[in-house]
Amino acid sequence: MPKPRLDAVPQALRLLARREHSRHELRGKLQACGHAADAIEAALEALREQNLQSDRRFAEACARSLTERGYGSRRIGHELRRRGVAAELAGELERQARTQDLERAVAALRRKTRVRQAERAPLLRFLDGRGYPQAVAAQATDAWLRGERPEP
Repeated sequence: MPKPRLDAVPQALRLLARREHSRHELRGKLQACGHAADAIEAALEALREQNLQSDRRFAEACARSLTERGYGSRRIGHELRRRGVAAELAGELERQARTQDLERAVAALRRKTRVRQAERAPLLRFLDGRGYPQAVAAQATDAWLRGERPEP
């Protein structure tokens, strides 16, 4: 068994230099590197105090990335919670994303198919897989099939 490492701050800083991480993600990665639990908690607290690690900043960056990739509010909330973001913060960002769901769903359909498809079910499955609420998926699909641009 490897000897536990005591100072987790340099390793955490290297991880944060690449991209934002949630506190939960950093804890898991530092544990996998063999750092002691007390060293991990001390490092995470020091990083939070210095504003080098922020769950809010991580969550906003993650939500923005998922939004730009065409995912819906349900998927955004699910991914944030899966990555260890507090349910309250994940819910807040999910609600913010929901305001633009219809617009993003139509854009996702536009990117997926250049021609209007006559079949509704595959388009609904596509949007469901992207994490859009059923009502939004149905509204966007119907408007897409009619050739309209729906109002959000």
